[in-house]
Amino acid sequence: MSWFENAVIYQIYPRSFQDSNNDGIGDIPGIISRLDYIKSLGVDAIWLSPIYKSPMRDFGYDVQDYTDIDPIFGTMDDLRLLVSKAHGLGIKVMMDMVLNHSSDLHQWFQKSRLREGKYTDFYIWRDKIPNNWMACFGGKAWTYDEKRGQYYLHSFLKEQPDLNWHDEECRKAIFNEVRFYLDMGVDGFRLDVINAIGKDPDLRSNPLMFGMTPRPYDMQNHIYDRNTEYTHEYIRQLRSVIDEYDERVMMGEIMIQGTGQMEQSASYMGIDNDELQLCFEFSLMVQRLNAKNMRNVAEKWYDLCSLDKRRIPCWVLSNHDNARAITRAGNDEELARLHAMYLILQRGVSVLYYGEEIGMKSKTFPKKEIQDPLGKRYWPIHKGRDGERRPMQWDESENMGFSPAKPWLACNYSDDWREITVSIQKDDAGSMLSLYKALIDLKKKRSEIALSDAVFSHKVPDGVLAYCFSHDGHVTAVILNMSRSSTTVRVGDVVSDAKGLKVAIRSMNQKKVAIRKDGDADVIELPEYFGVVLTN
Repeated sequence: MSWFENAVIYQIYPRSFQDSNNDGIGDIPGIISRLDYIKSLGVDAIWLSPIYKSPMRDFGYDVQDYTDIDPIFGTMDDLRLLVSKAHGLGIKVMMDMVLNHSSDLHQWFQKSRLREGKYTDFYIWRDKIPNNWMACFGGKAWTYDEKRGQYYLHSFLKEQPDLNWHDEECRKAIFNEVRFYLDMGVDGFRLDVINAIGKDPDLRSNPLMFGMTPRPYDMQNHIYDRNTEYTHEYIRQLRSVIDEYDERVMMGEIMIQGTGQMEQSASYMGIDNDELQLCFEFSLMVQRLNAKNMRNVAEKWYDLCSLDKRRIPCWVLSNHDNARAITRAGNDEELARLHAMYLILQRGVSVLYYGEEIGMKSKTFPKKEIQDPLGKRYWPIHKGRDGERRPMQWDESENMGFSPAKPWLACNYSDDWREITVSIQKDDAGSMLSLYKALIDLKKKRSEIALSDAVFSHKVPDGVLAYCFSHDGHVTAVILNMSRSSTTVRVGDVVSDAKGLKVAIRSMNQKKVAIRKDGDADVIELPEYFGVVLTN
């Protein structure tokens, strides 16, 4: 079994994790200084959001040089040291690769503007605007360039021109950038909006539709600017590069439109599992986190990524682009603990967003303080993504231990912020942090979680989410009461044989529960917003 088949990956947003040089911005040496903490979580890998040289129009997702580190984060030697020290602790390192577009300051674009040699067609140029495509961050997806005398395509900001994957020389250059980090020892990549790389060669207009928001971008059915047959071919080519190296992984972000596109996400693993090894499924980012929705999504995801299909499901509830799960659930810690149990105790890969393990919350900024280009453009319809990117909450010192200098984003001084710090929670056996550590430890120790697909019960009371894993006589059952009232669950409705089962983990240590007999049945009474893990 490869390391990533049953892993927990910890996403770090470097700007907000730990500042080491007192400039208010997190950096690579800051991450190095916190490796012992990361090790204590029990995670298998860290994923770093972009740290490449960049003008920071989109905070690093506009890459000026793929093989250089932006000075605000450190140096290439710092990255090499991070990889070395992380590997020494048994922690893998994954980079965030942005391969749909670059910065307009990248030398490739500057040379393409001048029609210089092989770089002429590295980007998508046209004499006139050929279609109705809109940019995700506002306006048309085409901008006129005076130097070249043509329009170029940009799916996001005009400072983020889209790379032309149809050009063979461009693909070769991209693959060489990927090999640069594989040669360094980086263990894999999270691939940003990877399903957008293979544009329709004829650049046909997208059909119009009613969208989730009045944003013009959401009023189109994006069948020609993403999810084309060419994208699958180019991902297969990229996978062949990855497979030149042992035990390396690609984890793809699939940009979807709302819910109901899980088949499309799964398709990027390939018919013969020759595309992405891991693929995000974002359905739970855009719908309520209740028992019914969570069960429906999980059952469908397991069906699409079953062991029979030799696919690895990937689970995520929070990231740098969406409000944290705890905030989407009303900032209720008891519910967030149930989310933790659901997120970690699944077959496959669980992706944990920095601060999620202590219950960090999102909090939007007033308009005048917004830094995110999406928020600046669409406030108040979209208030930006700054709220989920606030600095890590380490302790009660100045700026929560993130930096003695004014942070690039203000810390979230909520009324209960002192309880949401690593220093307060690390020695508290009943804390959210301790719960996450226990769940990660159990995921690693229980072979049935890695070797079986979850089976969900449809017999439990409304508002209860229950499922089990079983393999070779070993059983793990997860029972989550996500309702506002206490309830009684028949254990036999969750597992076929309750013999020898005992409570291994409770969502709240302060509340004691146990399996008891009710006639011939084994039952367990669960308070509101309470969950248990049972093992034999």
